[in-house]
Amino acid sequence: MRTKTITCVTAAMTSLCIAGTAIALPAASSATAAATTASAATVENQDRFAQLTMGGEMYSASGKPMVYLTYDDGPDPGSTQHVLAMLRKHRIKGTFFVLGQFMNTAAERQTVRSEFKSGHSVSIHGINHDDLENHKAPWIANDFRTMKSVIQNLTGNVPTCMRPPGGFYTKAVLHQAKVANLRVQMWSADSRDWQGISVARQMAKIRKAWRPGVVILLHDGRGHGANAAEVSRQVIAVAQKRGYQFGQLCPMIKPGQTPIPLLPPINMQLPPGILAKPRR
Repeated sequence: MRTKTITCVTAAMTSLCIAGTAIALPAASSATAAATTASAATVENQDRFAQLTMGGEMYSASGKPMVYLTYDDGPDPGSTQHVLAMLRKHRIKGTFFVLGQFMNTAAERQTVRSEFKSGHSVSIHGINHDDLENHKAPWIANDFRTMKSVIQNLTGNVPTCMRPPGGFYTKAVLHQAKVANLRVQMWSADSRDWQGISVARQMAKIRKAWRPGVVILLHDGRGHGANAAEVSRQVIAVAQKRGYQFGQLCPMIKPGQTPIPLLPPINMQLPPGILAKPRR
């Protein structure tokens, strides 16, 4: 496998640096070849997308419908704290899908530890925000392996889920996730907060997708934390009014433990190609 040597923080932030140690990333595959393959093999599979949005129970043991809060693109020390404070106030546990490129500084790493120590799940979003459909299996495998190691080093526990950046995934992504004992966790209600729309419009989109087992996508990274905290506050109010109970996705495990499967095994006989609906 060809690799390229990287320095510990690059302007493009395509490297991962933990405690001053640079990680060697596999060279990306040919963009032309990837585009040709994707164009020839692209297939939209709504059933699979729907399956991957489900990560927990639709109803609690007592019969209450469930709702799940998830946050992408952190850690962001100043921004993520808004979300952590809101969740702490309401005693709700969420799931944070983190990016390695934002785990370079002591403050960023401490934010991840704070997420874990507060009882939240820390899961994989990626070394960086590259769309995984542009990469082949060795690159994807390294991404998962590196992020599992980084998160374990910071928390002492192993992540059990990943969420592909942008929501793009291929058969290779599904296979490498299975090899790495990771479930691919999508969402069923996209706030579209990354578009910079108002909180009212975000809530309208969430309400439209609201149903038992709803998995809500928000962003704590890139300065979105204050917005995510306010949307979370309004989601909590709606959930309480409708009699919903908050659950937590992607429980972390101790090293050596086997993750509890939450879905039937992925059918790897599906046609190759990009299976998820593009988000942006």
